[in-house]
Amino acid sequence: MRFALHQYLHVVKVLLGWNQMTYGEGAFPPEDNEKLRVAVGEIATLLRDLGLTVSARRAEVMVEQMQNPGSTWQRFKIAAGEVYNVFRCESEDRLFLYVSPDRARFYEAPQLFGESVHKAFPSASYDVEQAGNCYALGFNTGCVFHLMRVLERGLVALAKRFSIPAEHSNWHNIIEQIKSKVRTIGSEASRLPDWKEQQEFYSQAASHFMTLKDAWRNYTAHARGKYDETEARRILENVQGFMEKLASRLSEES
Repeated sequence: MRFALHQYLHVVKVLLGWNQMTYGEGAFPPEDNEKLRVAVGEIATLLRDLGLTVSARRAEVMVEQMQNPGSTWQRFKIAAGEVYNVFRCESEDRLFLYVSPDRARFYEAPQLFGESVHKAFPSASYDVEQAGNCYALGFNTGCVFHLMRVLERGLVALAKRFSIPAEHSNWHNIIEQIKSKVRTIGSEASRLPDWKEQQEFYSQAASHFMTLKDAWRNYTAHARGKYDETEARRILENVQGFMEKLASRLSEES
């Protein structure tokens, strides 16, 4: 669940204010009752948005009670104290994670690599988003793991371009077969006018996949690689740039 810190702090401020303020005697004036019911309702909504459902329900009960005739300041103080105590206990059972501003844009971003990659490789969107989440939360090795899964979707698409089976196959074997097919592009009878550009593009792509396999994929897949923040960021940017390049000519549907 994602929420801004100011939402939580606002709830704390309001609940503390209700518990610390000095109350009068007797029943509410009708106009005060209405204003307070609206305010408590807003807090109930915020509590539910924060995932504090027990606290939210207690605040909702408070709103229902305030609709009864004869609501008094004393009853309001007692009910507000109950909401605050439930809120405090429920908060103690939660783990809150902070994402720094420089990493916030990576969190929950399925199109982190841009619209072209998202459209060309929709099956990679899950791992793109998870790679961003891991990086945002400081799980750097997990970030690289998901990036290797993103690359695999690109490799499968490249293999498909040359009618090479790729699912559940060894990366090295797939890449070598792709390289072999790329070398024959110019000799095809039905070659296109831009065959030289195609050959250069696919040759560079295959070579880059081999480099990525040797540099990161093998170590990550076999639990030998561990990465720090700097390495994860560098690999993330490298994979993003490479997937953007692949998306300029390839897609999972082509």
